[in-house]
Amino acid sequence: MPAASSRCCLAIVITAVALLSFVAPSALATATADDAVAALNAFRAAHGLPAAITHHPLMDEGCARHLDYLALNGVLTHEEWPNLPGASDLGRTAGGTAVLTNEPDVTSVDQWLRAPYHLAQVLDPKLSMTGYASGPGGSCLVTLPESWRSGNEAATDIAAILDARPVADGTYVFPPEGDVDVPNTIDVCSESPTSPAVDVGLDCATSPPPIYVWTYRNDERVDVTSVTLTGPSGDVEVRPAAYGSHSKLFMPMQPLQDKARYRATATNADGTTRTWTFAVARPKLPVAGLRVRQLTEPRLKAFVGRRSGLDVQIGGVVPQNVGELDVTARSADGEVVVGAPYVVPTFAPRAHLPIRRAGRWTICATVGEHEDSLYKRSTACADFVVGLDFVGPKISKFEASSSAGGRVWFRWTATDARAGDRLKCGWHPGRQGAWRSCGTFWTGQGRRSVTGLRTARVVAFRLTDARGNSRTKIVRPWRRLPGVRYQ
Repeated sequence: MPAASSRCCLAIVITAVALLSFVAPSALATATADDAVAALNAFRAAHGLPAAITHHPLMDEGCARHLDYLALNGVLTHEEWPNLPGASDLGRTAGGTAVLTNEPDVTSVDQWLRAPYHLAQVLDPKLSMTGYASGPGGSCLVTLPESWRSGNEAATDIAAILDARPVADGTYVFPPEGDVDVPNTIDVCSESPTSPAVDVGLDCATSPPPIYVWTYRNDERVDVTSVTLTGPSGDVEVRPAAYGSHSKLFMPMQPLQDKARYRATATNADGTTRTWTFAVARPKLPVAGLRVRQLTEPRLKAFVGRRSGLDVQIGGVVPQNVGELDVTARSADGEVVVGAPYVVPTFAPRAHLPIRRAGRWTICATVGEHEDSLYKRSTACADFVVGLDFVGPKISKFEASSSAGGRVWFRWTATDARAGDRLKCGWHPGRQGAWRSCGTFWTGQGRRSVTGLRTARVVAFRLTDARGNSRTKIVRPWRRLPGVRYQ
């Protein structure tokens, strides 16, 4: 790769595998140049940087051609060799003046935050024109439009546009004044062939956030000679790092403290200074695989009148942080029940929901709802039918016996039903016919006989409470032997 110069490319790329580890969900499925420029301007405006960038169709075409070259040859490089398929003068110009990744549809600036040398070009206040394309070869964003002033069919037009857009005099910084969400460390190992952390002797996996400073006078760049940084524990050592003249930034030599405010001062070669403050916020962790699952252990099932409610298991968070969870249930008609999370040793967190009636419920677990949460906000929901599998009378003791003439006696003891409730008795003769009533009883023990059954016939016995919850017992075939018990 060629060395970076004042009017040449920054020979840095991001590998696809590494980039995929931090690509934000906001990446668009089918990205266009309009998408990329809109996202770039929105990010810059939110951080106090000039935000009137437009894209030029010739630069868009150059990026597209360079991506074709990359895809045809299976490479990721800023160069184009004339003897390889897809090589073109326009593609070569774009490749040498752009930041590249072989991940397609990269439009969000968030996705360059872990590539600081790239980001220094993407956020450069002087950047007023760009080109963008996405395709099988990856994504391409022009960041050095000055190199397009000659050597192409639109050079005169491009030069006129650039001349009409001088950058305002001043010292521009990132993180900006008043930023309160600066991470204390970032992983910059995805940047290649080097990263500022590596260049100053730090671990790329736990790099402090770089400090970016650009100073312009009369549309010309003024060198920034030093940056000082002071935090709650005093001065922090800061060293410059640069990859060519277009990517100079400053690296704190130690991680920044969580929830701490820092004061930075940049000194320029012309003697001017800029002082500003920013605050560090502990980065919130993403929640992977958050889910709500029904517990199947019988001892945790709930029965009306005894242990009213439903227990669910929450996956995707660790038990120590069960306090992060908010668990709620909503019925089909809008009733809301708030759950109580608890920890079972060696298991994922669980929550008990005091649901007291049958029906369809949607249960949701939310992490990161609170300001001091360790996690980014994430919600998972699941639907449960609370009814036959969870509430209703239980047939704790049951026997059936037969006697001459096809008479069958059912004897049972019912538990886990609401005190004073009435239970309906039903029976089913087997292969044919419908459920038939065998009477209504108060909760407790009962005995009833039915007649007209043939031998070796399967019979079903059912108890139903006043809310429609029921339990069924299957009576296996028997011989006509009086007094035989079937459990």
